[in-house]
Amino acid sequence: QHSNGLLQMNHQPEKLSSHMARQTSSASSLAEGFEGLVMAPLVVDNEAGLGSGEADMEKDSSVWKQMVRPELGGGLSVKARYLRGPTRDREAKNMGLNPDSASCVCVQIVFENRRSDSGTLRRVRMIQRGGTGIAPKRVIVPQEVGALKKDQMSAVVLGLDFASLSDKDGASMARFDIKSDRGSNSIDVRPPLGEILQPCVLSSTKFDNIMQRFKGIHQKVVSTFKLNSDGGGLKEEYKDLPRKILKQCN
Repeated sequence: QHSNGLLQMNHQPEKLSSHMARQTSSASSLAEGFEGLVMAPLVVDNEAGLGSGEADMEKDSSVWKQMVRPELGGGLSVKARYLRGPTRDREAKNMGLNPDSASCVCVQIVFENRRSDSGTLRRVRMIQRGGTGIAPKRVIVPQEVGALKKDQMSAVVLGLDFASLSDKDGASMARFDIKSDRGSNSIDVRPPLGEILQPCVLSSTKFDNIMQRFKGIHQKVVSTFKLNSDGGGLKEEYKDLPRKILKQCN
């Protein structure tokens, strides 16, 4: 099992341990024997959850969106969320993508077996398909999940690098088929503008200088007014506050 607890290596542990014990003379010799090593997604019980030790991922992500409902996916539930900030940068680097590019998008996807019986879902995988719109020039599809027993889940990360960017919401799109031994479902991944905007770092001085150049409806205006409770209490003042703000703005 990989040290970060997210990935499982399909390799014979006894053979790997003995091999590494013999090959300690140099860094290059340690790499021998790892050719073709396959990293499979980790499968856990849904009671254990997938966020253990990943507080940053919970902070650096969007809300979950249901992509495939279990009643339509043969018991397979698929949900996804966009990764942001340091978590997105880390995952992008791990997949060989450029985290500094605004066209780079990382999506965390969770597969869960929610079959009504005790059956196992097998060969859960994503397959890219063609479509219209701005398609990605590079797609890093996660490894296939061999088996998901009842109430088990597995988290993977999908990497996308789009050919170009657009100021139209949802113009960038990648299409996939989610397949298992129970059937196939089609999904579209359309990153909203909010997920591809890059942060703009400005000092307070530079921000104030830019604000001073604004004119018309974009001009910064400061207005002050007093709140008189007239014995009505704070509750009445808060209730009347929006009206007074609109009056000052107009």
